[in-house]
Amino acid sequence: KNLSTTRRPASGWTGFTAVLHFRGTCYEIEVKREGPGNQVSMSIDGKTINSTLIPVPVDHPEKVTVILRIG
Repeated sequence: KNLSTTRRPASGWTGFTAVLHFRGTCYEIEVKREGPGNQVSMSIDGKTINSTLIPVPVDHPEKVTVILRIG
């Protein structure tokens, strides 16, 4: 099971941050609009992920950092 990142912020937004506690893990999520359009790139704990799904880790770390870049 994964967390979905299918929602996109409005074109006038520069970004936002959120904290989500899910299945014993704290997800620190930062969304950054870096240009026009809805192209998305994502990194999790510094590693680029080619998906719009945030995988739920099986080892249940205390914290996961997610950065989404849009544009």
